[in-house]
Amino acid sequence: MKRRDVLKSALAGAAALSLPGVVRSEAQSTLTFVPHADLASLDPVWTTADITRNFSLAVYDTLYAFDAEFNVQPQMVAGQTTSSDGLQWELTLRDGLKFHDGSPVLAKDCVATIKRFGQRDPMGTALTARTDEVSAPSDKVIRFRLKKPFPLLTYALAQVYCAIMPERLAQTDAAEQVKEAMGSGPFKFVAAERVPGQRVVFEKNKDYVPRDGKASFNAGPKIVYFDRVIWNFVPDPGTASAALQQGEVDWWENPPIDLVPQLKSDKNLVVAVKDRTGEIGCLRFNHLHPPFDKPAVRRAVLTAIDQKDVITAFAGAEPSIMKVDVGLFVPGTPLASNAGVEITRGPKDYAKIKQELAAAGYNGEKVVVLAATTIPSIWAEASVATDEAMGSGPFKFVAAERVPGQRVVFEKNKDYVPRDGKASFNAGPKIVYFDRVIWNFVPDPGTASAALQQGEVDWWENPPIDLVPQLKSDKNLVVAVKDRTGEIGCLRFNHLHPPFDKPAVRRAVLTAIDQKDVITAFAGAEPSIMKVDVGLFVPGTPLASNAGVEITRGPKDYAKIKQELAAAGYNGEKVVVLAATTIPSIWAEASVATDVLKQIGMNVDLQALEWGAVVSRRAVKEPPDHGGWNIFYTYLGGFGNISPGPNIAIRGTGTKAWFGWPTDPEMEALRDQWFEAPDLAAQQKIVRDMQIHFWQNPSYVPLGMYDQPMAFHSYLQDVRDGWPQFYGVRRV
Repeated sequence: MKRRDVLKSALAGAAALSLPGVVRSEAQSTLTFVPHADLASLDPVWTTADITRNFSLAVYDTLYAFDAEFNVQPQMVAGQTTSSDGLQWELTLRDGLKFHDGSPVLAKDCVATIKRFGQRDPMGTALTARTDEVSAPSDKVIRFRLKKPFPLLTYALAQVYCAIMPERLAQTDAAEQVKEAMGSGPFKFVAAERVPGQRVVFEKNKDYVPRDGKASFNAGPKIVYFDRVIWNFVPDPGTASAALQQGEVDWWENPPIDLVPQLKSDKNLVVAVKDRTGEIGCLRFNHLHPPFDKPAVRRAVLTAIDQKDVITAFAGAEPSIMKVDVGLFVPGTPLASNAGVEITRGPKDYAKIKQELAAAGYNGEKVVVLAATTIPSIWAEASVATDEAMGSGPFKFVAAERVPGQRVVFEKNKDYVPRDGKASFNAGPKIVYFDRVIWNFVPDPGTASAALQQGEVDWWENPPIDLVPQLKSDKNLVVAVKDRTGEIGCLRFNHLHPPFDKPAVRRAVLTAIDQKDVITAFAGAEPSIMKVDVGLFVPGTPLASNAGVEITRGPKDYAKIKQELAAAGYNGEKVVVLAATTIPSIWAEASVATDVLKQIGMNVDLQALEWGAVVSRRAVKEPPDHGGWNIFYTYLGGFGNISPGPNIAIRGTGTKAWFGWPTDPEMEALRDQWFEAPDLAAQQKIVRDMQIHFWQNPSYVPLGMYDQPMAFHSYLQDVRDGWPQFYGVRRV
């Protein structure tokens, strides 16, 4: 942080000082971070989004965690015992565990969390299916009574999504998001400072007691050297780039690929209001259908909402532009009136209003709410009603400072007691050294690159690969691969509709694609991070297999494959392909693979969309000509692909499976066998059989893999291997 006020380029000079929501990282005790996306959900059980996972790692703690070798290590657990028949397990919590509100973490909190986790997560559902009862015989003991031995019990509990939260929150229906982030981790989430779409703040949890041992991945001691960590979400890449280069942020999570050369050239970076009539926020009811056809129901909702809370969520950083006590007409204009506006003020008695709602005739009907994520002001006002995240982890979420689409803020959880031991991956002690952590979402790679290089942010999660050479050339930056589980490219088939309801058609497409061609299109600027011969599991991990991988290699005989496709029953039907243009890695893989589809004679309708639209469309089960789809592109987070347990893409449970909905009883039977395997050798034999079966009946096409580098300032030390984790990191 020696060149904070140096403008290094025209881009930086033009954009740096216009970065919304970014706080200059002048305080030595504060780390500012530009994440890859805005924080849309505070609930790690409700969503698998990486941004929520990163949030969870800061705020929550887990009973167990994975080290860098993917071994399970105790985290919140002091010890465990297992009966001789393997049917009863008792886990004892370590001393000093506290939620961020100061209340102790009790076994009943863990039991409630495990039960909720067991309704959604693949490993959680596997554990639930094998459990007769999970109970809390005392405040510190969690007891499992199993239907049959389950050696992978601790493996299931080590999933980052099994984030321990208070019983009152964990009793939330698993299909609904928790309304509060209360953890016991090394950082506290500072809800009051959250500005949705802009800012997330964490504070160091001074009461957190790290476990002993060696830090590895998310295991081991989690020692925090910053008092605060701030995430600044900066949707415009040019702005974020300038902010980093000018020292306004310390760290940019994911600069776009085409900006990496520019960032590398910066020696200070390391790459591993005119209209006073304003805008009135509006929640609009549909009066045609229940429940809002009843005036009393509409009145109860109106009574429940505090205008100040809502407008602060979007405009809180500039109180002078905010107006409350807003009725029908703009305050300050001749016809504005204060009559009855007190109904719009807080505080609110939600329990009383809930009773009024029931008395008004609301009987629990589903209320469908539409909200635009692409307009920060709309998303901010829509988020306030459910903007609560309460965990026990090392950071507290500051909901009041969140600005959807821009910024997420965390505060250190001063009551967090880290466990002892060695930090490794997401296991071990989580010691927080920053008072606040701010995520700034910066969608434009150029802006994010400039912000990093100029010191406006401290850390960039995922710079685009074509910018990595430039970032590496900056002596003040570290560009490093911290997550060795990588990202596996994925062409996902829809099995419900022709032509991919036929295994032979899917097999022909798989045969046609050369993994090296696809992954080179995105990561070719850094060959060292590319991996090919990718099967079901991450290369180099214990369960990876080379069985049949030669099918993924070139050269390819398109003429022959075109004949095989026709023989398989493809008759020229239109193939609707969904691809996100807003995520460079996805658009790159889609461009290459879709060209191959055309080469083998498929009638392709490529629909270029933003990622949110893909996420919405891929859930549609209707035929392609009625709003559905045949193929979508994504990346599979490598950590979910190191074993059959958490691997969502191989499940063959039909309409209960992941998007694409394959039905594959043989794959399911092999997966069940893996759960019962007595040792690693037996597991390896089973996954080899799974992979051989997969090549004959593919549910998707693996498109190769790359390891995503991070870029952060060299003044940050002890950045942990694995996903972005803000404990253990300190500024020197």
